[in-house]
Amino acid sequence: MTSPKGAGSFGDAVITSESFVAKMPDGLSFEQAACLPTAGVTAWNGLVDKAKLKSGQRLFVNGCAGSVGEAVVQLARLFGAQVAGSCSGASVDRAVNSSVEPVYDYQRTAPASIRERFDVVYDTSAKMSLVEGFHSCGGTAYSSTSTRRR
Repeated sequence: MTSPKGAGSFGDAVITSESFVAKMPDGLSFEQAACLPTAGVTAWNGLVDKAKLKSGQRLFVNGCAGSVGEAVVQLARLFGAQVAGSCSGASVDRAVNSSVEPVYDYQRTAPASIRERFDVVYDTSAKMSLVEGFHSCGGTAYSSTSTRRR
């Protein structure tokens, strides 16, 4: 929630408000659990703060099976959005099990060739061009590195 240097995160102990911490999920190592806040905050920032995602909207997630992509999918489903996405062929089953429908293998289907229209396009890998994002989207195209509104 604050900068590492200013918050003392390099110290042996940290004193903070209880509202800034969460229980580490069972079955995860410290290294695995340490990655969760970054993906979750990035997903929240893109969907809620930037795109203002609402129930019933259609969302396309480029990279839907990565750490940020999975967080985006979970948040979008929580908000009642319909989620489509792309990922590697090896991750398609995982994406389908996360309620992504349809799922495209990015190695076989270029995002520019998808003819569906989406309210929000979230590019977790920042590999889509803005033209590709806007082509698929009448509203907001968001990548993990920039936000552009049409």
